[in-house]
Amino acid sequence: MNTYMELASIGKFLPHTNRWSLQMVVVILAALCAAEAIASFMMFAYAFQLADLVIGGFCLVLGVYLWLLNAFARAVAVFLLWLVVIVLPLGVLNPFMASDMAAAGRELNIWYALAVLVPLVAMACGALHILDKYKREFSRTRRRPGK
Repeated sequence: MNTYMELASIGKFLPHTNRWSLQMVVVILAALCAAEAIASFMMFAYAFQLADLVIGGFCLVLGVYLWLLNAFARAVAVFLLWLVVIVLPLGVLNPFMASDMAAAGRELNIWYALAVLVPLVAMACGALHILDKYKREFSRTRRRPGK
């Protein structure tokens, strides 16, 4: 078995860049976009709300153009990752959520919230670093597959 050749044949389907960290970040972000698109399309099939269809289509297009290393898709992804870094901690750790939890008769477990929050924000910061470090790898024009 020639495993190197098998891995080389898998590599032709990855985004066209020599930076393995950028490839992994783009693959993960595109997979998250695809998962969100599938979930939104399933919600549209269940509830027939136009917002689900629009969000699903947006995530699908964003994932495809991230895979093609488009500069505009990179800018949109950077904006969305900054929203995760800023808004997610503010949404979890605020006095209004604590009062809502108290009104519901539950107590906010801060350690559980931090155990979920810190890895997500750390991964978003890591993705932001990689996307900023290799911004020259993204093109302003449309790339054709195989070139």
